[in-house]
Amino acid sequence: MTAEEFKSLGLPVETEMQLYVEAGLEWLRDNTTLDVDITNIESIKALPSSVRLFLVKFCEMCSRDIGVTGESVGPMSQNFSTDSTAKQTAALARQLLRTWLKPDVKFIPCIRRWR
Repeated sequence: MTAEEFKSLGLPVETEMQLYVEAGLEWLRDNTTLDVDITNIESIKALPSSVRLFLVKFCEMCSRDIGVTGESVGPMSQNFSTDSTAKQTAALARQLLRTWLKPDVKFIPCIRRWR
């Protein structure tokens, strides 16, 4: 994605976050039923608002230090979490992408019959 294409998306994130947006689009392609063509700028623009919000929050989450969930400048405070980035991403996806998430079911083949 070129810088001009990235700016045309209208996402309220800095241009330096372009790789985070692309990583978020790949996450959407792999973990949801959405038909996301990351090479077609028009298909990205046509994503529902909750999906676009997920991309913005995904970028914010990836750009923070690990464990930090929020910062304030006024009387200087920080909020921390022990959740990993993957766990935070999954929680954000359940909140915003519930309709399109692929099931988290895994099948384990049986090695031998039960006795």
